[in-house]
Amino acid sequence: MLNEQDIDWIKQLILEHGITDHALVESLLDHLCCMVENEPTTSGDWKHFVENEIKKMHPIALHHLQTEKEIIIEQLKNNNMKKIVSNTLMGSVALLLTGVVFKIFHWPGASFIIILGCGIGAVTALISALYHNKEKQSFKFTLITLLAACFSMGCLFKIQHWPFANLLMLSGVLGTAFLFVPFSLYQLKSSNQLNAQNGLIHFLLFLTGTMTFMLFDLTLL
Repeated sequence: MLNEQDIDWIKQLILEHGITDHALVESLLDHLCCMVENEPTTSGDWKHFVENEIKKMHPIALHHLQTEKEIIIEQLKNNNMKKIVSNTLMGSVALLLTGVVFKIFHWPGASFIIILGCGIGAVTALISALYHNKEKQSFKFTLITLLAACFSMGCLFKIQHWPFANLLMLSGVLGTAFLFVPFSLYQLKSSNQLNAQNGLIHFLLFLTGTMTFMLFDLTLL
């Protein structure tokens, strides 16, 4: 009972309610057209029927359906990203431990396995930090990721007897103690989330960073 003009009218009505997602527009259009075709009481005033059905689709406004769809898709992407990052980091840790065992027994390929494990872990952590750059905690997460990557690469350089190992390790521990800890405490205080537990954790981070710094012989830099 619907012709092309009628279908275009329904589509335009959907667009006027704030739906811009093409796939969602087509799905709603198909759904409403089927309802009109299968509802015998709509033959007289089917336009009024369509308008009422659109009002029933969401208690606030139709365009919130699109918002909910985008939220669900984003959550699925985040969950998939977390799984990929988690599995990749587990693989990098396994490689790193294997490389350490090879290094202890002086087996060939130890250096390559250690470099591969550290490299995969560092790159994965950085990609994860950049992926979450829309979150409020993104800068703090990115900062601690960079510092951790810096320290871990310094440990790798130390094992391989490469230059700048101490500098990388010092950058990681000093950055954690004097950059990350103050910034994180300030952010927690601004959002009224600072409590005894968070304060203790940050104090231990600061203490660990400063104590590790004291273990270094600065004359080697």
